[in-house]
Amino acid sequence: MTAASPLLDAAPGHRLPVVADPDRAAIARERILERLGEAQGDAADDLAAFRAFLEDPTGRRLIDGMACGSAYLTQLAVIEAPVLARTVRLGPVAAFDEIRAGFEALKRQGGTEAQVMAELRRLKRRAALVIGLADLAGIWSLAEVTGAVSDTAEAALQAAFAHLLRDAARRGEIRLDTPEDPGPTSGLFALGM
Repeated sequence: MTAASPLLDAAPGHRLPVVADPDRAAIARERILERLGEAQGDAADDLAAFRAFLEDPTGRRLIDGMACGSAYLTQLAVIEAPVLARTVRLGPVAAFDEIRAGFEALKRQGGTEAQVMAELRRLKRRAALVIGLADLAGIWSLAEVTGAVSDTAEAALQAAFAHLLRDAARRGEIRLDTPEDPGPTSGLFALGM
C-alpha cells in the first residue's frame, strides 16, 4: 500500500477515465477541497490522504476523470467530500463497511420520520459515491459493484421497515416481539425486481 491511498495500489491505470476537460476537473477539485476545509482529528488524516492522492498522477486522473465523465458522482463528491477523502484514505471496502454500520444503527435506533428519511438519503448518497468511485477506479468487479448496490438497497429497506413497524406499534396497530429489530419477526416483506 502506498502512503497516499489503498486506491492507488488497486486502481489499474489503464482503466481510469479520460480527462476530457481539464478546466472542469480543476474546478471540481477546488470545490471538493473547499468543502473539506480545515479538517480536524480523523478528518485531518483523511484530508492529508486526499491531498497526497491528488499529487499522484493516478489519483488525480481518477478524480479528474470522474469530474469530466460523471456529473452525478462529482456532485456527490462535493456534497460528501469527507466521505470521498475517507474512501481515499481507507479504501472503498472499509468506507462501505462504515456506511453499512450507519444503516444498521439507523435500523436499530430509528428516529422521527423526517430524521429517518434524511439519514436514509445521506447514507444512500454516501454509498453511491463509494460504489461509483470503486467502479470508476476499476478496483471492484461487476459482481462487487452490483452486490454493493443490492446491499445498500436491502439495508435502506430494512431501516425504513423498522421505522414503519415501530411507528405502527407506537400507534397501537401492531405488537412487536423484538422492537430493537422488528423486521425479521414481523412477517413484512417486499418483492423487488
